[in-house]
Amino acid sequence: MHYLPVPFSFMTTWPRYLLKSKTMETYIQLNRSFRLLPKDHEFNEGEFEIAQSLGFGGEADKQGWDQLLDLYRVIILAEAGAGKTEEIQQITTKLRSENEYAFFFRLESLSGSLRTSFEIGNEQEFDVWLSSNKDAWFFLDSVDEARLKSFRNFEEAIRSFAAELSDNKQRAHIYITSRPSEWRPKADLSLIKGQLPLVEVTPAEVSDEDGPTLNQHAAQNSVKGV
Repeated sequence: MHYLPVPFSFMTTWPRYLLKSKTMETYIQLNRSFRLLPKDHEFNEGEFEIAQSLGFGGEADKQGWDQLLDLYRVIILAEAGAGKTEEIQQITTKLRSENEYAFFFRLESLSGSLRTSFEIGNEQEFDVWLSSNKDAWFFLDSVDEARLKSFRNFEEAIRSFAAELSDNKQRAHIYITSRPSEWRPKADLSLIKGQLPLVEVTPAEVSDEDGPTLNQHAAQNSVKGV
């Protein structure tokens, strides 16, 4: 187990079929699996099938939502039409059914105001979370749609979102979706690290001869990776 202060990027093995039945009312659980990508890896959509046929990442590197939901900064990369939006909406709804704070936003709307951009969840719930000491899960969809509106829209959305979180970023699990072709591994990752930072916690920092050097809350909410 490691404590890491930077986001993770994941490639997914999203099947090429709909997430709903023909009536569009019943969600089909596909048990998605994810593979870890290097933080600066440039990975375009044309490489997906080749990478999968070659066993990119290996079976041992596969992770599911149970593992991803323990992390605090996740970038989900998947090709167009793979069902990213429906997937994270369902995960948001599932978390809420378990009495967790969970919210879904479209990034192209967040560049205006978070307060008017909730698609799942609402402003009142967000304010209750801000005044609590609990974690919350935020799903931000999608980088490519935001950049269709304006190339700077994604950056503006992240800055606006970070400002609303204020000093509660350590309690926020944040998931951002994108097509591989629209994700800039160095520039975008640098933006997220700058606007949505996490404190790296080590055992030595939690306590020493003079007592705690970081408060208990920060220690409990550091990033957990594998």
